[in-house]
Amino acid sequence: MKKIFSYIIFFAVTLTCFSSCSGYNKIMYDHLSDPDNYHTFEAVIVDMCYQNSNHDIIHDFEGTEFLEYEVVIYIEFESYENVSAFLGRSANTDIPIEDFEFTLEIPIDNSKILYENDFYKDISLGDKINITSSSWTYMDADFFYIAHIEHNGVVYLDFESGLKNIVDMMNKDKSIF
Repeated sequence: MKKIFSYIIFFAVTLTCFSSCSGYNKIMYDHLSDPDNYHTFEAVIVDMCYQNSNHDIIHDFEGTEFLEYEVVIYIEFESYENVSAFLGRSANTDIPIEDFEFTLEIPIDNSKILYENDFYKDISLGDKINITSSSWTYMDADFFYIAHIEHNGVVYLDFESGLKNIVDMMNKDKSIF
C-alpha cells in the first residue's frame, strides 16, 4: 500500500511540475518588468490584426470586439541601423530591408488605452510611429511587447501605463518556477 501511495504522490508532483511550466517564469518577469530593457524605435506599420476565439485572423478594428484580444502590429524599419538596434546585433545587409518585418504584441489593457485615445481611428497602414518596446528573444520565443506608442507628437500610450499593464499581464499568468 505504501508503494502505491508513493507512486501516486510521485505522479501527482510530476504532473504538477509539467503543467506549471507555462506562464512567465522569474527570468522572463525580471527582464520584461525592467524599464531598461525597453527601447524606442521609429517604425512603419505594415499590418495590424488580432486573433479571435475561433482562431480567425481579423484585420477589422471598426467595432470593439478586438478589445478582448491581444493585438499584433507588424512593423518594418527604414534602415539597417534600426534593424540592428532592434535585434541587438548586426543585420544582414544581403537581405532586403523590407524583408525585416517584426511582429509586436499589444497586451489587452494597453490596447484598451490605445482605443480610448483613438489610436485605431487615427493610424493607417504605412504610418510612421515611435514605439517603445522590448525586443527580447528567450527560449526560441519573441517577447516584443509594446509599452509606448506615439505618432506625430500625440502619445497614444504612455510608457509608465504601458509597462505597468505588461507587468500586470505577467502577474496574471505566472509560472510556478
